[in-house]
Amino acid sequence: MTTLQKRMNEEAIRSHSSGQFPQSSSVGIVIPTYNASKALIETLEEIKNVLPLAMIFGIDDKSKDATVEIFERYGAIVPFRFKRQGYGKSLVEGLTKAYYEYGCNCVIEMDADHPTSPLPKFIETIQSDKFDIVIGIESTKRSSRSVAMFLVKRFLGLKKFKHPTCGYIAFNTFALKEIFETKPRIKCNNDFVHIEILYKVYRRHLRFGELEFNGEEHEKHKMSMKRVYKWLWSFSILFIKRVTWHIWIDLKDKIFRSR
Repeated sequence: MTTLQKRMNEEAIRSHSSGQFPQSSSVGIVIPTYNASKALIETLEEIKNVLPLAMIFGIDDKSKDATVEIFERYGAIVPFRFKRQGYGKSLVEGLTKAYYEYGCNCVIEMDADHPTSPLPKFIETIQSDKFDIVIGIESTKRSSRSVAMFLVKRFLGLKKFKHPTCGYIAFNTFALKEIFETKPRIKCNNDFVHIEILYKVYRRHLRFGELEFNGEEHEKHKMSMKRVYKWLWSFSILFIKRVTWHIWIDLKDKIFRSR
């Protein structure tokens, strides 16, 4: 266990003993899921070994398998949902709950089948006070990612991000405040939500770092036509927002120059 982890655990123990949630170095891990029981047990076991006092937020989107029961078995916080709302809304709910309700000052989003070994490095990097957000870069290459990266870099201006579609991200409280308390609101309800979040990071000029991890353990998601359609629809909406924003900025500059 590193010095950083020992200090985090000691502060968490003192806070728990006083009946409060840890305020100074609390870590929240948000895992949006749907039918993820196959990979979840191993992931939660590893999280408990790597970060035993981290708060786990299992945001389940009405799974039909034993995902919720597994989360509860490992002491995760699992909000009740009446109906399916999509990956994007699940992620936003988890991040805001960890930040607003439980006072976590480092919140990490990950998938149920992501490797847990990078977690300490994510925490160490985000708490170095050099970055507001740390984005995972999966080492495994995929054609679907290459197409997505071309689109978001060419048409959305996200040229600085090496892996804008990655779902392994660490946030500090300043980043969460800037992303979720400023307009426009995050509205995407599918996995395009990562690009919408990074678009706000780009627009709000947040400091970001990137951390490479081995993605061989990460299960490949099938790109169904329905998922492609939803992704392209979300991309089109964000592209229109970007064009509208630039038109407004140019118009405003012309108005001020004319005065």
